[in-house]
This record gives sequence, C-alpha cells and structure tokens, in this order.
Amino acid sequence: MPNTSATLTAAVRVRSLTRVVRPVALGLALTAAWPAAEARAQIDRATYARAEQMLPWNRARILFNAEVDVYWIPGSEAAWYQRRTEAGWQFVVADARAGTKRAAFDHARMAEALGRATGGAADANHLPIAALEFRGGPAATPRVIVGNAAYDCDLDRPACVETAGAHRTPDQTWSPDGRYAVSDDGQNLRVLDHRTGHERALTTDGERLRAYGAVPGFVGPIVRQRSGMTFPPTGNFSPDGSKFLTYRLDEARAPEMSLIQYVPDDGSVRPKIWTYRIPLPGDPPPTARMVLFDLATGARIDLDHPPSLIEFRTPLPFRQVEWSGDGRSLYFVDYTEDLREGSLFRADPATGKTRRLITERSEASLLSYFTPRFALLSNGDIIWPSQRTGWQQLYRYDTTGTLKATLTSGESVVREVLRVDEAARTLIFSAGGRDPDLDPYLRQLYQVGFDGRGLRRLAAEPADHQVRVGGRQFLGLNQVDVASGFSSTGRYFVDAYSRVDLPTATVIRDRTGRPVLTLEVARMDSAFAGLYRPPETFRALGADGVTPVWGLLIKPSNFDSTRRYPVLDAVYGGPQTTYVPKRYGGDLNGLYGRSFAELGAIAVVVDGRNTPQRSKAFFDAGYGHLGKSGFLEDHVAAIREAARTRPYLDLGRVGVYGFSGGGYGVVRAMFDYPDFYHVGIETALYDPMLNDWSWGQKYQGPWDSASYARQAPSFNVANFKGKLFLAIGDLDDVVHPSATMRVVDQLIKHGKDFDFLMVPNQNHNLLADPYLIRRQWDYFVTHLIGATPPAGYTISPPGH
Repeated sequence: MPNTSATLTAAVRVRSLTRVVRPVALGLALTAAWPAAEARAQIDRATYARAEQMLPWNRARILFNAEVDVYWIPGSEAAWYQRRTEAGWQFVVADARAGTKRAAFDHARMAEALGRATGGAADANHLPIAALEFRGGPAATPRVIVGNAAYDCDLDRPACVETAGAHRTPDQTWSPDGRYAVSDDGQNLRVLDHRTGHERALTTDGERLRAYGAVPGFVGPIVRQRSGMTFPPTGNFSPDGSKFLTYRLDEARAPEMSLIQYVPDDGSVRPKIWTYRIPLPGDPPPTARMVLFDLATGARIDLDHPPSLIEFRTPLPFRQVEWSGDGRSLYFVDYTEDLREGSLFRADPATGKTRRLITERSEASLLSYFTPRFALLSNGDIIWPSQRTGWQQLYRYDTTGTLKATLTSGESVVREVLRVDEAARTLIFSAGGRDPDLDPYLRQLYQVGFDGRGLRRLAAEPADHQVRVGGRQFLGLNQVDVASGFSSTGRYFVDAYSRVDLPTATVIRDRTGRPVLTLEVARMDSAFAGLYRPPETFRALGADGVTPVWGLLIKPSNFDSTRRYPVLDAVYGGPQTTYVPKRYGGDLNGLYGRSFAELGAIAVVVDGRNTPQRSKAFFDAGYGHLGKSGFLEDHVAAIREAARTRPYLDLGRVGVYGFSGGGYGVVRAMFDYPDFYHVGIETALYDPMLNDWSWGQKYQGPWDSASYARQAPSFNVANFKGKLFLAIGDLDDVVHPSATMRVVDQLIKHGKDFDFLMVPNQNHNLLADPYLIRRQWDYFVTHLIGATPPAGYTISPPGH
C-alpha cells in the first residue's frame, strides 16, 4: 500500500519527473538546453536552508520593527508601542510634544510582579502583556492586560493585583461603555445589563438557517465545525451604547455542499462527510434583514428596507454601517443584485424609516473596485467616495443627498479618508497617482478643505505612507485603544513610510506633516542582513502596448548578473487585490516567491490590468473576463520587456506559481500561454463556478452559463504541453477540492501528463504545509532549474 503522505499520482499517465539538463557548476544558473540526466547539477541542503529562511513565517525572526502598532494615550500627546530588539520586546512611551521616548516601565520589575501575581515565571524580554491602559496618564505605571485579566501593578514593591470586573466570553459583543453584553446561542440573541444584572432575550424566533447576528454559514464552515470556533454576534452599537443594530440571516435557499475527510481525526477508518450550505453562481443568494434593538427595554425596530444580499463577509461591515455622532441617524450602503448600482441610505433608529440619499451606477460591478469608506460630519454632511469620473475621488453631500462640493479630482486614486477635522474644516486622506514621478501604487498623504480648496501634500518622502485609522476594542476586561494614526486632539499622527528598497521608518508628524520624532526604523537581523537583496521595481507596458504596469524582480542572495536564471512568475488571479509588494520586506510576507528565488531563479511579480488601485478602466478591462486572471497577457508582455534589458532572464525557462486565485492563474497561464510558460506549480485552485455567488457576480457579471463556462480553469486544457503540479487539501472549505478534480478530469480526458498531491486534513492553510512546500521546491528545481534536489529535506512548520 502506498504511504498516505506520498503523492497521489494521477492514473498511469503521469510522466517521469526528470528532464535532462546540461551539466553546470553548483550554484550557476542553467541554460535552456536539456542534456543527459546523469550530468545534472545537485542542489545542496544549504541552498534549501537559505530558501527556508525566506518563508513567510520566518519573517518575524529576521525583520525588526517593520510594522509598529502605536496606541495614543487618551488625554495626552503621548503614545505607547512595542519595539523588537535582539533580546526580545520592549514597551516604549513616546511623547510627541517633547520629542522624546522612554521605557514604559521597568521591565525586570514588571516581570517579577507579574510572576508573583500569576504564579509563574515571567521573562522581562517576553512579557505576556497584550495591551497597556494608562489610567493615570503617560507618566504613571499602566494597567496591563494579560489574557482575559487586567492587573494594576506597583513596581516599587513590586506586586500586581488583578482588577475586579465582569467576565467576558468569546460569544459576547460589548457596548462601548461596557454596560451591555449581547450574546447568542447560534440562533437567538440575549443581552445582559451589567449595571442592573438583568438579562433578557432579544429574540425568540431565530432558527438554524435564519439566525440573528450570525456569521454566514459558508464563511470557513468546516474550520469552524472542526475547531468548535465561535463568534460573538455581529452588530453595531449606537455611540452611547443604548441601541444595537444587527440582522437576521436567511440561508434556507442555499444548496448544500460536502467535503470528505479521508483520515478522520478520531482514528476511524471510515471517511467522514462534512456538510455546509453555499450559494454558487446561479443559485438564489441568501439575504439579511437589518433589525435594531433598544437594549434597555428590549424593544425591536425592523428597518423598512428590503433584505440585503449576503456576500462572502458578515453583512454589516459589507454594508459600511455608520452612526451619526448623536446617535439619531444611522447610515448604510446597499446594492442591487447585479451589484451595478449602490446607494447610501439613512435610517431613523426611532422609527426604522429609511431614505435613499446617494446612488452610484456602473456598467461593471461597483464592488469590483477598491472603495474607501464614507465619512460623516457632525452637521450630517457626508464625505462620499465615487468612481464616476473613472478615478476614485471624494465629494461632499448635505443631509438631503445634494452635492455641495467636489473635494478631489484628476487622474489619481483616493485610497482612504484618514481624518476629518471639523474645527479646521479639513480632511486628511491618502491617494496614489497624483505625483506623475512616483509609482502610482505608493500612498501619499494630502490635506484638503471641506470646500475642495487648499489641497496640499503632507509628507515629501517618495515612499508608501501608511497611517492607520484606529478605534477601541476590549482586551480582557478593559476597553483599550486600537492602533491609531492620530492623537485624540489631531495635533500629531503616526506615519510609517516605506518602499521595497527603503526600510520602514515609523515617525510622528505634526498636523502640518513635519516629522517631530522617529520611533523606529526597520532592519534585518544582523545574521540575515547579508542574505537579503531588496527586490528591483520595474515598469513596463501591458499587452496593449499603451498601459503601464508595475512589477518586481526578486533575485537570489547570490545573484550574479553574468549568469542566466530561469524565471518564475508569482501570480494571483483574484481581482480584488494587488499582489506586488510596495513596502520593505513585503516580499517575505506571504508571497513565497522569495523562497523559490533562493533556489536559483528570478521571481517576477506583476500587477496587470483587472487589479485595483488604478483607474476604473484599468480594473474594468477584466469585467466579464475572469479567465484573463489578472491579465496574464500583461504578465507575458512585461516579462518579455524586462528581459530585453536584463540578459540574465532566461525566457527559455519560465515557470508560474500561485495559490487559490493564484492557482487559477497558474492553470490559465499553462493552458492559455503554453509556449511561454513551461512549468506550473498550483495550490488550492479556485473555480468561478464553485465559489460563492457574489464572487462571480462582482468580477464576471450576472450568471450566464455559457459566459461562466468560458472562465473555467480548464477551458483551454487541450493546449497544455508543459509540466504541471497540482495540490489541494481535502478539507479546503474556501476553494472546494472539486475545482482541482475538475481540472484533473479534463487533463486525463485529454491525455495530458501532470502531477497531483492531495494532503489529508488540510484546509485553505495548505500553503503553509511543510511537506507540500518541499515537494513544490523539488518540482521547481527538477523541471525549471534542471538540477537534482537534496533528498528528504525537512522544513520546520510555522511556530517552530
């Protein structure tokens, strides 16, 4: 019997994995000729070990302070954050006004105090603290949140005392003031008033497929069933916490889908069937009807708005629900079923009456493009994002939905509204493309008046500027600040600016954009720094010969420009996101191209048309043509153009690699461009006809069987003539394994040779499976580099 961890070979049609190559010295790139197998170069284990260092889960070990979460201390112009050092982690307090920073407390004495309080040893360099709460101002010793408990500490003694408070459980959603806790039993809602101790039922008519505040059943269903994972009810509290907006799902019409677990966790030899419901394209979409509760009385108010369609998210965040500051109005966005029309509505919480204020229409889906959230002013005016000119810009409307001012314009893209300053009557936002000398994907910071005048740039550095928009959340017993860009007064903000070739600098700026204090500058671990070669950014023309596209070249640490390297196109075919990293170390975070490059290749990443953050026309070029998969034709054109001035790129050996939407891109690349792509490594393939209804509706358009059939992964399978490795987890509830099996079926029917691996008990986290990664490396080394991989190399899994 075959070993269960071995490759499941697709019938007897799978060809030998070897392909002969010309002998070269170890470490040299190989030419495209294919000589005798016995002369193949041998890749040593040290090369695999270097590649392993480049895997995403090792990023935190080698990259220091690239992402610093900064939390402003209420009532002050100071903030706290954690910084990583060679020894461990330190808590720091930074004073923006004074331009100074210091340790938040004596870490050794805090470790001693917490050790006594918890009955276990604490390491001063690895304190188990999740958050700090400065109840006495930035100069005081903060309250510390450890797990589900909060401690007040006297470091002179030293000693910590756990604070008293109501116990919070994972199935509760808490009001902003901490008075109310809303919970559910999977169908109905209850509310507990901690001021009075009284608990009441909010609903009694919930059912299994018509539950209140529940996460849609097709969002990670098997992961949730296997782990027993629970979520608190989804809802949105009024600013004073007295009212709770939620929804009632209706998933009854969604057909069932099943997965087979071939190696059950309980040791049974009988396979186990897991079942869930998911609406596929052409199925009736599930819906959610919004409902509002007065938590003091339990009174229920149904909004007089038709049921909203459920997308692959919980309905309220999808609808962008916002309350007015006084709690007298709430606003939400909703869409027609074809997703080509979207409107902003205002509801009266007292009556449930709703009114349409603003409507946007498009020939393509409105949801197919990156869209920032709207913002509200205290007088009821609305800052509204729109693509109506073909570029994402901002507009100001009054309470009746009448346009008052165009705030931004031109051929640029507003990315996010960061702060609305009503006292100064200005807003701060990020945008790309306003500076013609910069990569349009790099976010720049701007300020503009409420009347659209006085536009100015706030930071001069030619880099990607990231300013976070925070809030409040509960950790343990306490509500603490979420990492936020702006101090409570708005006088200062935190900007983390970066490029792939510029280490991230996290700085505090004043409201004019002037830097007043540098908090941290990212760096590589000294033992790793010599191995890391920042990617090279390049610009090329797309397949139309007109549209510029941007990409990256990721080279091995021992790169030699006099040699020739095979090329690996790291693709992602999901139109909802860009894929080219723009920040320092981003190529180490989830891309995997860096690890493949270290084996002896050049990894290429390109954002072709039908990806966001550019013009609407740039994105809509792919609407109705999902099979273009992020415009692979632009990838081919860009790689060819890059090779014209880079002779080290060997276009006689081009591979393609991708996961999920990228897996879709891999098979489309291998079948649609068989003379360009020679080796494909695909993981967790997605098929538009097997995803939830909204994915196709957004990116392909309304259901049409003939149109959708042309987007099938195997549409041009007859063209395939290279080497292809397919992998899937048997419990993937994000992209169903049948998507891969449908491609396998077509490959077999067309007499094609390929390689296939199904990993037992793996879900959509398959990409982090060490055995699969090693098999993919071996395949790549064998067929694209043309060498022999080291036998039996073992990759350490995440967390080891």
